[in-house]
Amino acid sequence: LDELTRIDPAIRKTLIAAAVYNELERKASNSSGGSPWDTSDGWQLGGERRIGIETLVDGEAAAVEAIWSGGKCRIAVDGGFASQESDDLQLISVPGGVYAASRGVSLHVTLDDPLQADHDSEAGQGDLTAPMPGRIAMLNVSKGDQVAQGETLLVLEAMKMEHAIKAPFAGVVTALAAGEGEQVAEGSVLVHLDPEEE
Repeated sequence: LDELTRIDPAIRKTLIAAAVYNELERKASNSSGGSPWDTSDGWQLGGERRIGIETLVDGEAAAVEAIWSGGKCRIAVDGGFASQESDDLQLISVPGGVYAASRGVSLHVTLDDPLQADHDSEAGQGDLTAPMPGRIAMLNVSKGDQVAQGETLLVLEAMKMEHAIKAPFAGVVTALAAGEGEQVAEGSVLVHLDPEEE
C-alpha cells in the first residue's frame, strides 16, 4: 500500500514550486502598485534575494524558499530547485490556497502569512496590534478615514525590516494609539478600525 500511495519526490517538488510561484504572482498582481510595501516581488538594491516562505502542503509544513535574481523568481523546495512546469500541470486557486495537480497527484498548498493571520483573527474586533516591538516608520491614515480591505494603514519598522499593517476589512479608523516615529511594544494596539456599515 505504501508503494501505491507514495508520491514521486520530483512531482511533489514541481507541484509545490508551481503552486507557490502561482500564489506569489497572484499576490503581486493584487497589490495596488502604489506603495512598495504592498508588493511581494522580492525587489531589493542589488544581489540575489532569498526569502523563506512558510508553506503548508496538505496541512504539513514544507521547506520552501523564493529566490529572486536578475528579475526572475525561482522556487527551492526542500533545499533544491524545482521545475515549475509539467506537461499536464493544473493549478486551481481557492480561498486559502491553491490545488496543484499533475500525473494523477494533487496537493493543497497554502502560504502561511503570520502577519496576515494575526490581522485576520482580529477582523471584526477592530484592534490591530504590533506583531513585534518597533517604530512607526509611516502612518498613512488619520482618525475618521474610510479604508478599504487590504489598504496599508501604517508601516512598522522592526529588526531592520518594514512590515505593512493592512486593514483586515473595510471600515473607519476610530483611534490611533501611536504616531509616526513613535516606538511601540509587541502586542500594543496601533489602530482601532470599526467595520464598514452595510
